[in-house]
This record gives sequence, structure tokens and C-alpha cells, in this order.
Amino acid sequence: MKFKRAQTSIEYFILFGTLLFFLMIIIGYFIQMVPEEISFNQATATVNKIARAVETIHSVGPGARRIIYVNVPPGTQYINITPISEGTKGEISLTMNYKGEQMDFFAVTSANITGNIPPGKIFYKLLIQTTEDWIVNITSQ
Repeated sequence: MKFKRAQTSIEYFILFGTLLFFLMIIIGYFIQMVPEEISFNQATATVNKIARAVETIHSVGPGARRIIYVNVPPGTQYINITPISEGTKGEISLTMNYKGEQMDFFAVTSANITGNIPPGKIFYKLLIQTTEDWIVNITSQ
């Protein structure tokens, strides 16, 4: 009878040890992958939020202005605001390290845009305004 109890205890230790091992592998995977996915989604949301605000301000016309707040994921190297297509459109791009590689996130707007967003911060307050010649200017506050 004594040996049956010992055998049952050893079987439970083996069973729980195996389950704990697999649980640790799963938790380790999520600890490594989830922050990278959050950064990816945050970079995409940041670029799209700026682009939507530019489109809104441009559609209102000269004199329109709006302040938006954006969170930039850690590892962002720079944010570029570039006029394209002979000054009739603009591109907002964000470059960051993602899974050990440099990745670009961008959005194209139908407005001619200018401005500068200096790198190095995580939280930005951006002033977006349309000038008299229908150029949307983006400045960091």
C-alpha cells in the first residue's frame, strides 16, 4: 500500500512537471512576440492617424487646424513627411526596427504636405494646419 502512494505521487509530479514545462514555453513565446506585434500595430495606427487628420484638415480648407496626439513605438528611427507627385500628394512614413530588420510604414494622402517631426520621443503633440495655398503643414509641439 505504501508503494502505491509513492508511485501515484511520482506520476503526479511527472504529469505536472510536463504541463508546467509546456506552459513555460508558451508564456515565453508570448512574452517575446506580443511586444513586437504591439509595436507593429502601433506604428501602423500612428501613420494612419496622421494621414486621416491631414485629409480632414485639407478638406476643410485654408485656415483649418487641428491638434492630435500620437504614440510612436519604441525603436522608431524617424518619421518623414514628403510631398510627392509634383506637389499634389504627400507621404507620411515611419521607419523602425521590427524583428531585427528595418521596416517602413507609410500612408499616402491627397494633400500636399510639409513639416518636420523630430525623432526621439514616444509621445507627440502635432499641430496640423492648412495654409492659404492649400499646403498642409505638420509641426511637433
